[in-house]
Amino acid sequence: KIRVRGAMLDEVRRAAHDSRTARTRRAAYDRAAETLRGQLGREPSRAELARALEVSDADLLAIEASAVRLTPIEDAYDETSLAF
Repeated sequence: KIRVRGAMLDEVRRAAHDSRTARTRRAAYDRAAETLRGQLGREPSRAELARALEVSDADLLAIEASAVRLTPIEDAYDETSLAF
């Protein structure tokens, strides 16, 4: 079971089209957006997000465009499911 799960994770990582840097930048974006939401009590503007991340508007647009969401296998895995 452990080997199969590891092989599945390896395949998902191989199929992912983004780099660790892109994932790190998206995680920083999400953290900054959450922090600003808490501070401002509303959705932050693009300018506020760019300022918080210390990036240009073009870089912010690239981060937003790369926001691909994958469900971690740990969240989706169910031993009783026939899919696994």
